[in-house]
Amino acid sequence: MAKKVFKESQNFRNAEIICGLIIMLGLISYKLVKEVFINGGAYMTDVMICLGMFAVVGVALWFMIKRFRLKTAVTKKGIQFKMAPLHNQKRKIKWEEIDSCRLEKTPLVAQLHGGNISFQRERFFSFSGRNGVHVATKDGDSYFIGSQRPEELKQAIQKMLPQRATA
Repeated sequence: MAKKVFKESQNFRNAEIICGLIIMLGLISYKLVKEVFINGGAYMTDVMICLGMFAVVGVALWFMIKRFRLKTAVTKKGIQFKMAPLHNQKRKIKWEEIDSCRLEKTPLVAQLHGGNISFQRERFFSFSGRNGVHVATKDGDSYFIGSQRPEELKQAIQKMLPQRATA
């Protein structure tokens, strides 16, 4: 097992989406209570639809809070990351494949107005907006790996990049 120079684990914490799902659960609950207690369950199809919607939104909320996770590690072999449950295995970028690496930090206001949208062929892995490291490989692939500590991630990568030339 390779020694880890940098290690980070992030959970999905987008407040707007989580609050939106909670509001949806509240509205569905209100409709369900109204149908059952005020209308006396006269429209059973409405009750069943409400229960189904409540289950779907509840599972989506649970899934985002508990299951979405981005793990990033910088080791002597390269950069490893896994966005669970979307990836079955860790993705690896070996040091020999890396052409360039740059830090990207975007303020929250800039992230909200859409000026940071890029239509490049970039593989984007982030729960922290456009804050992280952009890695370009020699074969033309482009990766953006988000981090809540982007400076530390960049320093760890820079620390390991010179060693690959000597090793």
